[in-house]
Amino acid sequence: MRPLSEALYSLQWDASENAGFSKGKPWMRVHDDYKEWNVEAQRKDPNSVWAFWKRMLQLRKEYEALVYGTSSRCMGAVSS
Repeated sequence: MRPLSEALYSLQWDASENAGFSKGKPWMRVHDDYKEWNVEAQRKDPNSVWAFWKRMLQLRKEYEALVYGTSSRCMGAVSS
């Protein structure tokens, strides 16, 4: 199991120094991949995780059943 500290990086806003999180010295270093994986890059990429969730939220707003609907288990569904 990984230590929790590996999950506690500052939010990577952009590819600038300190990932755009702070002009000062952050208390923890920014992740090595901040120049590729950051909010700015995600917002520009139509196939990013950001774009996926943006589409899902739009879909949820479009169909009321996705907010207030119910679901049921299909009997006889094949499981692997």
